[in-house]
Amino acid sequence: MFCLNAGRGTGNTHPHLILDAVRAQGMVALATATSGIATTLLHGGRTVHTRFKVPISLTKDSYCFMPKPVKEVCKEARLIIIDENNSALCWQLAPVLPVVPKGHQAQIHQACLLKSYIWANVNVLTLVTNMRAALAGGGEQAFTQFLDQVGTGTYPHLAAPKIWSKLSKLPASMLFAPQLPALAQDQGKQMAQVQALVNHVFFDGILDMDQQAGATPPPDAQTLENLVSNKAVICPTNARVREMNCIAINSFPGEEGVYWSRD
Repeated sequence: MFCLNAGRGTGNTHPHLILDAVRAQGMVALATATSGIATTLLHGGRTVHTRFKVPISLTKDSYCFMPKPVKEVCKEARLIIIDENNSALCWQLAPVLPVVPKGHQAQIHQACLLKSYIWANVNVLTLVTNMRAALAGGGEQAFTQFLDQVGTGTYPHLAAPKIWSKLSKLPASMLFAPQLPALAQDQGKQMAQVQALVNHVFFDGILDMDQQAGATPPPDAQTLENLVSNKAVICPTNARVREMNCIAINSFPGEEGVYWSRD
């Protein structure tokens, strides 16, 4: 049994290469993940709950009731991959604490996978080189270093009262402060800020407010695709997602098209 301990950018999102190598030799390899999104990155991927009939609601008496055909496939498999196993472990084998009803700190730590009797039989393989940051250059390397420091708790904290002792100040390079005209209403100012953020993220100054109004020709379709295809704005709530989507779509030049799909 192996555990791949890999941080962001080190190649931990490519287990399909191992699957292809095993299957190319005529052997059975099962690809599973703990979430439906992660299964889309695996060739022939299924969720753990579907493949092994893991109950959704777990108790101390829960077990996997697998039909006989599933058991036979598992016996024949030479490789079983469980991707995105963050319910038990996260980057650098830092335990994601499980929920123990009315349990104290010692009981919660004791319920972690690292405390399980099976952990002694696990061989840990570690990937340490962030290839994505190494190939991207200085900006990506600085951001990766920042995330590493935050994750390990080594990023400097602000001098503040004890109740706020874990506050940190973001680097200036990560902040966006648009220069907006004075607006009478706070709601109008907020919408202008969101619009400025969309322009900054997706269009990087190429498509400004005058261009949206048609004062100058918009960028061609290929340029627009290159601008927006690899960018995203992360929102804290679904309501913000809908708001951001509406503003972003309305900012794109050209006519809107609706395409229907059938499952």
